Parts: sequence; C-alpha cells; structure tokens
Amino acid sequence: MLLKQVEGRELPELSQELIKRFGVADSFVSSLCAAVGQNMKRELKGCP
Repeated sequence: MLLKQVEGRELPELSQELIKRFGVADSFVSSLCAAVGQNMKRELKGCP
C-alpha cells in the first residue's frame, strides 16, 4: 500500500477510555499529564 496524500488529521476525544489505553489506571487527565511529564524527564536523561 502506498500513501500518496494526507487530507487532514483527526484527534481523538480525550476520554477516560483513551487515558486508560495509555496505561493510566485512574483515568484522570491530571494523572495522564503527570505520567507524560515523568516520561519526558526520563527520556531527557538519556540525551547528550
């Protein structure tokens, strides 16, 4: 399959189901933000 063009993008609704899919057990947006922040800090430790 060859992709020739992307018309537009559609972002998913930020729902409890989506948050759970990212591994955040309590499904709170604040918990998702904290998890993303922790992940970014961990990733930055490996940068030169």
